[in-house]
Amino acid sequence: MNHLPKVRVLHVIRRLDIVGGAERLASEMARLEASHDILIFDGLKPYFDLGTAKVFRAKSMLHAILLCIQMHNKYDRFHLHLFPAIYFGLILGSRAFIHEHSTSNVRRKYLFFRALEWFIYRRVRGVIAISQATADSLIEWVGAGPKIYVVPNFVVTLPKPKKDLALERKKPLISMVASFRHPKRQDLLIRAMKYLPPSFHVMFAGSGPLLEPCQKLARNIGVESRVTFLGSVSDVATLYYHSDLCVLVSHWEGFGLVVLEASQFGTPSVVSDVEGLRDISPDDGLIFR
Repeated sequence: MNHLPKVRVLHVIRRLDIVGGAERLASEMARLEASHDILIFDGLKPYFDLGTAKVFRAKSMLHAILLCIQMHNKYDRFHLHLFPAIYFGLILGSRAFIHEHSTSNVRRKYLFFRALEWFIYRRVRGVIAISQATADSLIEWVGAGPKIYVVPNFVVTLPKPKKDLALERKKPLISMVASFRHPKRQDLLIRAMKYLPPSFHVMFAGSGPLLEPCQKLARNIGVESRVTFLGSVSDVATLYYHSDLCVLVSHWEGFGLVVLEASQFGTPSVVSDVEGLRDISPDDGLIFR
């Protein structure tokens, strides 16, 4: 029986200590595929389990570029995630794929970046978009020239959840699993707690620069006792399992991975009416403006 040769892939991403969709996807691909490794050039120790994957840690972005040049013949493909790693495509050319994770970013407010990225997205071998909405947004930005492949995020089966009496006592329980950074809007869910019965409790899993302002908001509007901030959580399966409802409030979303994760445990999700979330929500009644 003939076997296809293993394709050696190096995932290049700025950091992996952030609990985000792009970081999660790059980590899972490196963990599940023995021929995939990781190059990072910022941040602390990776948050996710990388299995036996090799992790190259560059001292700076320039050092990361030099490492890519040195390893140009060691890897068959370079998988570029997020800014500024996508700019490595200028050097790596047809050896590189750009993985497009979002329908929006702040760079798209400036024409200078548009001209630069118009060239970069045509220089690389292709673009992998996590949803059709992400692909459409990119085409609107740089035109229809790049080769774009729409490949939805995959969902790894989460470990068996645990029985947690502390979570059982906080019923009805709402959860939101997301980093505390724009475009996520945990603050809106906190404000909504004022209008829900006193028995309702909400738990937030995630960290980021907007965590402290949200904690302050909960205190200021008098719902602090009904809001729990868990920080970064490795065992999200147990949280999903005990939740009665998951909520994802976001200004935009490339692909709502947490919606599919929660569905593994029969927990429904209420989501913002934005592209990327509409595509995976099974019921219009679970989408809000």
